[in-house]
Amino acid sequence: MLIEYFEGFEPFDKESILDRDGNLLRVLLVPNRPPSLARFASTIGVDRRTLNDWATAKHPDGSLKYPEFADSYRLAKTHLEAILFKGGIVGAYQPNMTKFAMMNLLGWKEQGQEEAQDSGKLMPNQDDLDAETDAALAEAERLHAECVRRAEEFKDVDPYADDGGDF
Repeated sequence: MLIEYFEGFEPFDKESILDRDGNLLRVLLVPNRPPSLARFASTIGVDRRTLNDWATAKHPDGSLKYPEFADSYRLAKTHLEAILFKGGIVGAYQPNMTKFAMMNLLGWKEQGQEEAQDSGKLMPNQDDLDAETDAALAEAERLHAECVRRAEEFKDVDPYADDGGDF
């Protein structure tokens, strides 16, 4: 029941914006309200802390009291992480709220450069950063050229002209 609540959820719907001739102008990402452990808990008559208590409850010998629920709880949090990440990475969710949720609900932490070096993780070198920057700039230039090309197509269109349409 817990897994089904999170499984298959899409963080956004796509809405196509067309011009008068039916040509695609752009696609909007319309965010869907993400599922949450708190909302799931309320549907079964408990609060979020109770879910956590069930997932972490142990017998005196240290074994989990409810191992199947603990597994479901971890998997639900994994689904939630994927939902928030996908919605955040494409801009469907507000970035600061996504970061806040990832940190507070899922335990994500900001990692400073010193912490990364101390942990043994490799930090990107300047050449890699320069290459990524160059690639991003090239893509920005390509997109700018495409926008200029499209603007040229519509330069003689009067947006205020009455063409008899419904608008």
